[in-house]
Amino acid sequence: MARCAPAGGVPRIRLRRPKREGCGEGRERVLHPHLYNAGHMKNLLICLFAFSAAAAAAQSSAAVPRAPEQLGTVSFSVSCSPAVQASFNRGVALLHDFWYAESQPQFERIAHEDPGCAMAHWGIAMSVFHQIWDRPDKNAMQTGWEEMQKAQSIGAKTQREQAYIAALGDFYRPGDADFMTRVTAYSAAMGRLYARYPGDVDTPGRSTRCRCWLPKLRTTRA
Repeated sequence: MARCAPAGGVPRIRLRRPKREGCGEGRERVLHPHLYNAGHMKNLLICLFAFSAAAAAAQSSAAVPRAPEQLGTVSFSVSCSPAVQASFNRGVALLHDFWYAESQPQFERIAHEDPGCAMAHWGIAMSVFHQIWDRPDKNAMQTGWEEMQKAQSIGAKTQREQAYIAALGDFYRPGDADFMTRVTAYSAAMGRLYARYPGDVDTPGRSTRCRCWLPKLRTTRA
């Protein structure tokens, strides 16, 4: 590369192409320095703009506070580790909101944190039983039964928890019974649970209409 200064006084850059064998001397190109600098400046501006846009997006995302969850308050004591009690209550509140996509991973995290928590597997099985709008398909029934087997294998520590697991376990148990037979038997079992633990389960009126037997919400939503 060589510089030359023509009569106008503005230096130009001569770029010499390498000589190719059999092609004679390499040819020269003259590149105006202003054009050379402008190309680099354009690339620099593009990079700066991209960096600024990314930084602004990150700052905007961090500045927007996450809205608090509008869940009712559940107080449903279980014999699991005290460290997961609050998480378990949140999982039951999510079941009340039919927020199954969130309740299932919530109970899965509890099962991971406390492997001895049989009721965590009850919660996972409840999360694949969409009581209002859906009937469990083959995959959901298989998942529910596997979770109930895990719960039974771990063993609930109280008669109350054993009753919850037994009621849902009978619903998922493999066999020829159709859905209505299963859900009717499940509703009857939960009715018996309500009679023994009236503070746990929602009122029979609501449960009879939708067969949604869930631990009771202690307070209304904020």
